[in-house]
Amino acid sequence: MDETSYAKQLLARFEKHLGKFSLRCCFINRLGQDNFLILLDMVDVILDTFPFGGGNTTLQSIAVNQPMVHLASTELRSTVTSGALEMIGVKEVIAHTKEEYVEIALKLAQDKPYRESIRQKIKENKHLIFNQDETIKNAYVKLFQDLYHQRNLEEYF
Repeated sequence: MDETSYAKQLLARFEKHLGKFSLRCCFINRLGQDNFLILLDMVDVILDTFPFGGGNTTLQSIAVNQPMVHLASTELRSTVTSGALEMIGVKEVIAHTKEEYVEIALKLAQDKPYRESIRQKIKENKHLIFNQDETIKNAYVKLFQDLYHQRNLEEYF
């Protein structure tokens, strides 16, 4: 399936479920890295997908000081974004329920002073995640220790 037909199918689903609000959705052709970062910098809020987390997009949004709303999960695929946001001290954008996810997204979209305060916090703290080999190593150690204990893997070792 090519991108155009996929976009048309997705837009039809948006129209069915969102009605007139689907008119606020637009699709953009693939962008190079520089243009993608410019686009990220232009939006008010980034919504992390679930159940699969952002990964690269998480790091890119942090790089441009953009808040990303994230729905926490114990699944490994979700912990990258949770871990990155926790490392830079921006826990305010981590939701624990779908309802909280929507509340956080709406607050960021509608409350410019709040959104700017989160952006400033990201700007001040993103050094904690970038170019910090020891910090990243420690985060992975903690992640695997937590997963080890959460999954009761002690019996296998």
